[in-house]
Amino acid sequence: MTAFRYTLEPTAAQEMLLRTAGGAARAAYNTLLALVKSGLGERGTDPDVRVPWSKFDLINAVNAWRRDLDAQGATWHRTIPSIVFEEAAADLARGLVAFTDSRKGRRPGPAVGFPAFKKKSRTLYCFRIRSQKANVAVGTPDRLRAVRLPRLGVIGVREDTRPLRRLLSPGPDGEPRARVIAATVRWRRGRWTVAISVEAPDLHPAVRHAPPEVEASGWAGVDRGLIDLVVAATDDGTETARVPAARIYRRRQEGLALRQRRLARTRPDSRRRARALQKVSEYQARTAAMREHRLHEVSNLLVKNHDRLVIEHLHVAGMLANHRLSKSLSDAAFASLARILVYKAAWRGVIVVEAERWYASSKTCSRCDHRVATLPLSQREFRCPECGLRIDRDLNAAINLAKQGPRLSRLVRFLSCPGGGHHPGPGPASSGPGDQRATQTHRRHRPTTGTAAVCGPSTARTPTTALPGA
Repeated sequence: MTAFRYTLEPTAAQEMLLRTAGGAARAAYNTLLALVKSGLGERGTDPDVRVPWSKFDLINAVNAWRRDLDAQGATWHRTIPSIVFEEAAADLARGLVAFTDSRKGRRPGPAVGFPAFKKKSRTLYCFRIRSQKANVAVGTPDRLRAVRLPRLGVIGVREDTRPLRRLLSPGPDGEPRARVIAATVRWRRGRWTVAISVEAPDLHPAVRHAPPEVEASGWAGVDRGLIDLVVAATDDGTETARVPAARIYRRRQEGLALRQRRLARTRPDSRRRARALQKVSEYQARTAAMREHRLHEVSNLLVKNHDRLVIEHLHVAGMLANHRLSKSLSDAAFASLARILVYKAAWRGVIVVEAERWYASSKTCSRCDHRVATLPLSQREFRCPECGLRIDRDLNAAINLAKQGPRLSRLVRFLSCPGGGHHPGPGPASSGPGDQRATQTHRRHRPTTGTAAVCGPSTARTPTTALPGA
C-alpha cells in the first residue's frame, strides 16, 4: 500500500463542495458519537439498550440520520458523495475498537482514550472517499493533471500525474499494475490536497538492493545530530554520508517574528487582522514544507547508497525537556526523519535495525571499545584515553552503530526488512520508529515461522556522498 499526494486547484464552486464534504464528515462523526454516548448513558439504567458500536451499526445509524435530514427538508447532503458519511462512521468505529482494545490490553503502545468530539474551530477539513466501481480516477483524456471524484467532478492538480497514471494503465496482460483503494482530501497548510491510496507492486528490481547477508560486514551506522543532521559510516570506519543540519526554522524565525509583530498590531475581528493571520500561516506552512523536503532528500540519500542501516533509538520527547536545545531539536525533526527513512527503506529493500536506547554510541571508542565517563556536547572530538584515538564524535558514533548491526539483527530489532529478514520469531508489534520493539512497516510481511532468512551478498556502496549545506 502506498499513496500519491497532489495539490488540488479547485474552482470556486468545487471549493464550496469540498468545504461542505469536510464539514459533513465532521458533523456525521459528532452525531454518531453523541448517539453512542447517549446509548451508553441509557444502558446504565436499562441493560437491554443496544449501543451502536461496530462499523456496520454506525453506518446504518448514519444512513438513518440522513433519512431524517430528508424528512426535514435538508437536502444539502445530496450534493456530496454518500461514501463520505460512511467513512466518517468507519473512523469512529476504529476509534471505539482502539479504545476497547487498549483498555483490555490487546493494543500495544500508549493508552487510547475514548473518542472526543471534533470542534469546528480546531478541526481541519478532511474526508475520505472509498474507491467503488472506478469512481476515483486520475487524469482525463482532455486534462491529464486532474483527478475525478464522485459528485465533485474533475478537479485540477498542480503536480504531474504520469507516474500514477502509468501504474493504473493496463499492462501487457491487459490488467493494471495498481488499484486505487481510496482518496483522502484535506485542507493542509492553506491548500487542498488529495492523497490517493493504491495497492501497487514493489519497485523495479533495478532500483532495489539485492537481498543482503545480515551477518556479513558492510553495515552502515547513522548518527543524528544538531550540527550535522546525519553522519553515516560503515563498520570499517569509512564515512559514506555527512549532511549538515539545515536549521530551517532558525533561518526563518526573523521573518516569522516580523509577521507576528504586524499581526499583534491589528484589531481583533478586523479584515486587516485576518490578512495578517493568513500571512503568518502561509509563512509557517512554507517553513514546514522546506523542512519536510529536506528530510526526504536526506532519507533518499541514505536508502539509495546503503543496503543495511543501523539507527539509534532517540527518546525525542524526553530530549525536548531540555529548554536550551528544544528549539534546535524540534527544527531537526529526528523522529520524522526516522519515520520517513523506515518506509523508504522498505520500498528499496534496505534492512534497518535499531540500537538499544541506552547504548552509548558517542562515549564508546570505535577502536578499542573503551567507554569514557562523560562527553559534553561542546566537545566535538572524541579522545580515547586508552588507545589515543582522536576522531570526530559523530563519525565515532556512526562507526559504533554500524558494528552493532549483526548483533541487532540476531536480536530481531528490525524496523525494515525485505521479505521478513532474519527473524527467529514473529516478535511483538510496535507503534513506530523509536520504540524498542520490532516494527512492522509498509511492504513488509511478518513471518509466521521460526526460520532465519539468508539474504545474499552485500551491496553496500561506500563512496562519500553529501548534500550541499543549507
